[in-house]
Amino acid sequence: MAGADLAERVRAGNVPAPQARRVVRGYEDEAERRAKQQRLQTLQTLQGRLRRALRERESGEVRITRGGQQWAAQRLFLTADGEGGAPFGNYTISVDPADGTVTMVLPEPLRKRHANAPRGRYVLDARAVFTHQAELWRDRASSAASVRYDIHFTPARQRWYVDASWSLVKKGHKLPAVPLQTLRRHPVVAVDVNADHLAAWVLDACGNPVGRPQTIPLDLAGLSASTRDARLREAVTRLIHLAEQHGCAALVIKEDHRSDRGNRASRLSCGLR
Repeated sequence: MAGADLAERVRAGNVPAPQARRVVRGYEDEAERRAKQQRLQTLQTLQGRLRRALRERESGEVRITRGGQQWAAQRLFLTADGEGGAPFGNYTISVDPADGTVTMVLPEPLRKRHANAPRGRYVLDARAVFTHQAELWRDRASSAASVRYDIHFTPARQRWYVDASWSLVKKGHKLPAVPLQTLRRHPVVAVDVNADHLAAWVLDACGNPVGRPQTIPLDLAGLSASTRDARLREAVTRLIHLAEQHGCAALVIKEDHRSDRGNRASRLSCGLR
């Protein structure tokens, strides 16, 4: 009798219907979990900066110099491409491999007042020290091989840095292409370029998938050029590490041009190359 009374009350609307259970969705794979964690960390960092800015505004303290220093530092740089046969591989900016002395050629209007070395050159007080690939740089500079130098200022550390870079391929030459038959004898990494991620899978010599597919998040929309380049380098590095782990001979990139999404993927693949 009590059950009949309860059913009658439910039909009459006097007893609320039980709420549907909330479905908790997990992560599809490790890549999705990592991407969402990074997104959460970025959001927390931005929220912390916002709270600090609000506290400073309420206290009457306004930070202007920090952004101004960063803006000015981005315009404080010197760049000179190298020339083969020039002293130490670069005539405009030269770094002596013996002691790290940095000299540069001044523009004609500045030579009379600021030049402190022959031929209108200026010798910096500080000396350059290279720690990464120092021996390779020293060999190139000593043999007058082309070396490019970039001098830039970092306001966070209040330091000037000089970067050296060069190409392993001589001008006018190209790396020899590996025959396709040789590549087919080894595993490869097949990469599907999508609008916001890379889907990679290792294939054996017969074209069969090996292991599990890999997803590399790569959403570059709305990012600055430097951030996009960094994300691309990170994605390429992960692909190279994947190829090295499985002894792969090449990366095979597939792209789709049939839609707007395919056009975005095509632009992304151009960045990968």
